[in-house]
Amino acid sequence: MRTAVNVALSGLAEGERRQIHVVTFDDGAAEALWAAASHAENVLRGQGTPRRSSAEDAATDFHGVYLNVFTQACTIESEDRVKLANVLEDLCRQVRLAEQSARAEKKRRADLAAWTEREADRDKARAAGNPLQGLADFGTAIFDPQPSQVALRPTPIHAAFHPRERRRAAGASSTGKSSADPDRLRTFARDRRAATAATQQELVRLQGSWARFVSTCSWVPVESSTFLAGFEKLLAEDSADASWTDRIAKAFEQAGGGSLSSAVLGFATAPDLPRRSKELLKELASLTPEEIAVLGRTQPGFFAKLQAVAPEAIAAWWAGLGGGYDANDRYVPSAVQKALIAAAPAVIGNLAGVAYGARDLANREWLTQQLAAARAEKDRLSKLPSTYGTGPDGLLEAIERVKALENIRKTLDAEESGRRSLIALTDDVPPLAQVAIGNLDTARNVSFTIPGMNTFTTDMIGWTRAAQNIYDAQHRVDESGSFAVVAWIGYKTPPVPVSGGDDFGVLRGDYARAGADRLAADLAGFNASRSGTLVSLDIIAHSYGTTTAATALAEHDFHVDSFVMVGSAGIEQAVGGAKGINASKVYAGQADDSYPWLSGDPWAWTGRLGSGRQNPITPGFGATVFGADGEPDDPKLHPTTAHDAVSGTDKDDSYGYLDRGSESLRNVALATTGRGREVTPDQQPSYSASNPYLPYNPYAPSKLPEAFQTPR
Repeated sequence: MRTAVNVALSGLAEGERRQIHVVTFDDGAAEALWAAASHAENVLRGQGTPRRSSAEDAATDFHGVYLNVFTQACTIESEDRVKLANVLEDLCRQVRLAEQSARAEKKRRADLAAWTEREADRDKARAAGNPLQGLADFGTAIFDPQPSQVALRPTPIHAAFHPRERRRAAGASSTGKSSADPDRLRTFARDRRAATAATQQELVRLQGSWARFVSTCSWVPVESSTFLAGFEKLLAEDSADASWTDRIAKAFEQAGGGSLSSAVLGFATAPDLPRRSKELLKELASLTPEEIAVLGRTQPGFFAKLQAVAPEAIAAWWAGLGGGYDANDRYVPSAVQKALIAAAPAVIGNLAGVAYGARDLANREWLTQQLAAARAEKDRLSKLPSTYGTGPDGLLEAIERVKALENIRKTLDAEESGRRSLIALTDDVPPLAQVAIGNLDTARNVSFTIPGMNTFTTDMIGWTRAAQNIYDAQHRVDESGSFAVVAWIGYKTPPVPVSGGDDFGVLRGDYARAGADRLAADLAGFNASRSGTLVSLDIIAHSYGTTTAATALAEHDFHVDSFVMVGSAGIEQAVGGAKGINASKVYAGQADDSYPWLSGDPWAWTGRLGSGRQNPITPGFGATVFGADGEPDDPKLHPTTAHDAVSGTDKDDSYGYLDRGSESLRNVALATTGRGREVTPDQQPSYSASNPYLPYNPYAPSKLPEAFQTPR
């Protein structure tokens, strides 16, 4: 039996030797964690009185629903801070207990190791047959018993803390007014930030000591350690409280110390709070003009949220705010609408669904602001040192921006028939813009004109002249009609390949694809704005604009009555002809193909040839083709002599597709006023008088596919 015991003891001793005799527990790391946790606990508890006093002072002269919101946030902060302090206090207790357990386990292991060594010596004596060993064993059992072989199991560290999120809005259903002293609120925000900064230092110290403890005291298991993440979130909530209170103070300050509704305070203090479109519009409609002004000054970017609302909802909301046209056909906004225009002209001026008369008012203000800023930037840059002889970086861009904005302003100031409205304006360089001639809100016949290659707002006057010519021509063929024509430069058009360097975008579809999306959005907005009214919608496109417009109309049905193309650079093959275009009637006109130095159109056919796009005047396309080369029986209907929409020369014999006096313009007017049956037919071409060897197409028809030819 003695031998069996000795064998067992020998086995235990060998097992002990395989163990790590040193328990992985750094007393210094444990002490550092205890000190950090204890200090943080004291700081958190010590902030109780000053935080409470600061909150009570801020609540002085604070009244209404938002006082309840403020008080609730302060209460949650106080309760959560005490909870964290309690967690840290308990962590200190657990660290002390772990220290005691580690010391006891270290002693047990050391004692067992020493006893094992002594027992090994006794085993040697027994093996040698020492006659006195029996007596010695009896004494050993009494005076040198074996220490415990059961390892101490430390209590796992558990330090969990999860602060609550604080509500900082009264809720959509809350009504009533609130008021407060802005100065007291700002003082509270400063106090809160100072307290948060002091506590932040405690968090940093605690994070460092905890990381050291975990890496050097791995003998103690960690069951939960969310207190650090919770501590960090608590401080984030404190910082958010300070920022929120500052926004409240700013809102009340902008209100001149008066009271504000829960809605405007909700917008001003929680601008990123998700809101459904219906709730957003309802709450905005409940604001007074003064509150809208406060919101515009405190959260100027807030109104951009309206851009995500469906145009139909915007149209109904805007109409419900009042406003309308007076006896002189001028748009007069309601007080609320006027405040919205003043607070966010860039948004309201380009918001689909808003009445176009209101958009004009907003965009004129936006134009004034942009022009002032652009001129100031141009002046600033012009005083800087030159770069590579072209002026400082950005100067050419600034010059172009000013030129475009001034051109738009001159376009609006032109004295022509039909009132002009600026219904869209962006801050691109150059900006995109849309000028309407006539009342787009009430006209019974509306035409959008889509430009082609190399049309920019730096010459807004030129494209608006084309729209003006259409407007006047429509009135000539229908004197009793009600018309509006939009000069739409709503997309970036491709440049002339030669002047645009290596940009041959006019031969590709990228520009058209982007333009089609923009056009589709604007037409959808128009239909939403004019929903419930009887209106004829027509699209007139020139050159690459036909590519853009056809792409849009092939993908969407906007109930277009007539789609008219002149000087087409070609229609994408995917459109599939007139039947693939969502328009009741499709028309196309094309001047004689020519060389650049001869009369006729030298660019439309080259655009079709270089791109492989369809020619809309071929019989297979299916459009109604009208004449553009002059009417022999009517000398007043002049032929189109260039690819331009309107001629850029002063020559009496130079005519673009949309110049006054051209056959093409009259046919466009007939096609868009319900008199498409009266358009003059395309005439059989003759050889050019200036060059008898040049036919209507400079290439032999036998060498070109039908899609590239211009049959007559």
